[in-house]
Amino acid sequence: MLLSLINLGSEVALNIVTSLGTGALLSSYIVSVSCIVLKRLRGEPLLPRRWSLGKWGLPINIVSVLFMTLCFSMNFFPQSPHALTAELFNWNIVIVSAAPLFNTILRLANKA
Repeated sequence: MLLSLINLGSEVALNIVTSLGTGALLSSYIVSVSCIVLKRLRGEPLLPRRWSLGKWGLPINIVSVLFMTLCFSMNFFPQSPHALTAELFNWNIVIVSAAPLFNTILRLANKA
């Protein structure tokens, strides 16, 4: 309910929050499915499971990683290609790239 109150203050802020959530979900799925692809390519056994995709598991996992990577990159495009203004700009790329940069700067400062 509190997140829906953001829309009262700024529609841009609500779009940023929802797009960040989408990007975070996609990135976590990309990492987890990529780990499964890596285990399959190395021939390592997977964890016990109720069912398996069989011989189609590796191709399906690879296609899903490629598709999720495409969706993840599309998540950072502006809402409209016309009349790019501060309200229509997708600020997620700034936030997502600033977080690791800020983390790296903090880690380097702590080592010094």
